[in-house]
Amino acid sequence: MALLPHVKKVSFDPLKDLTPVARFVIQPTLIAANPSLPVNTLQELVAMMKANPNKLRMSTAGAGTAGHFAGEMFIAMAGIKPVVVHYKGGGPAIEAVVDNDSQWTVAPIGGRMPHVRSGKLKALAMGSPTRLALLPNVPTVAESGYPGYNAVGWGAIFVPNGTPQPIIDKLNATIAKVVTLPEVKKQFEEQGTEGASSTQAEMAKLLAEEYARLGEVAKSIGVSVD
Repeated sequence: MALLPHVKKVSFDPLKDLTPVARFVIQPTLIAANPSLPVNTLQELVAMMKANPNKLRMSTAGAGTAGHFAGEMFIAMAGIKPVVVHYKGGGPAIEAVVDNDSQWTVAPIGGRMPHVRSGKLKALAMGSPTRLALLPNVPTVAESGYPGYNAVGWGAIFVPNGTPQPIIDKLNATIAKVVTLPEVKKQFEEQGTEGASSTQAEMAKLLAEEYARLGEVAKSIGVSVD
């Protein structure tokens, strides 16, 4: 909603063609590598890629996805030259790193925590402004020498324009209630994500701000998938 229109031709305008209801989750980006890669920090990963340009493969869930964009942001900041490989979805992209078909990835953390816990992925840095409570020993990208890096995703509910306001209000209230349920909070936390609701106005403001910010970033680093 905030990113894809800047890097690919889409058939809708997210600011005009849909009505926001509420945010329901936020999740930071994770930079992770195959455990066999002889690096333990983000700085070491960067040093290896600078010493071996166009050698290490970075997997993504597909061109124009959040992980691809977050990866390109980091590539531009770090001045590195990996081989970017687009897979058909987040699952195949992560499995590629686990199997060492690709050596590292930048991806939303949701769904990746089991691989980190099992040791199949080596967590190097978080793209959020602060460390993740579940991975307190994993520094942020900013702490690792790249201040200003910010790659935190969010999920939200939208409805077609013209949806009656009472329906929107009921949806918003239901989302606000559901994300606080203990069993739902537990599921989010186990994935490294966080349930987080918003008012309709707050969601509209977040979308507008993120749309503008990511548009400027996309322009500055020249990402396009068309």
